[in-house]
Amino acid sequence: MESKKWGILILIFSIIGVGGLLGLIGGILALVYKPIPAGQTQQYAAPPPQQPYYGPPPQQAYQAPPQARVCPQCGTQMQANVRFCPSCGRQQY
Repeated sequence: MESKKWGILILIFSIIGVGGLLGLIGGILALVYKPIPAGQTQQYAAPPPQQPYYGPPPQQAYQAPPQARVCPQCGTQMQANVRFCPSCGRQQY
């Protein structure tokens, strides 16, 4: 019977202690938290206008125009990468 009294007493003090602790936390939050009144919204300053950034234009890979060669023997124009003239057959160097 004695242990039952102590159990009930501990239960009552536990409930009071938890309630007091929650009340303390609520009181601290009430002091710290300041709500914004209804109808008022927090206004932020507009960011300053930024100048548009114009970077350098994209560059394309440089391709040299195809060089035309002239055969020294017959004067025929031909591409630069041929080894023999298509007209006279002379070897090109």
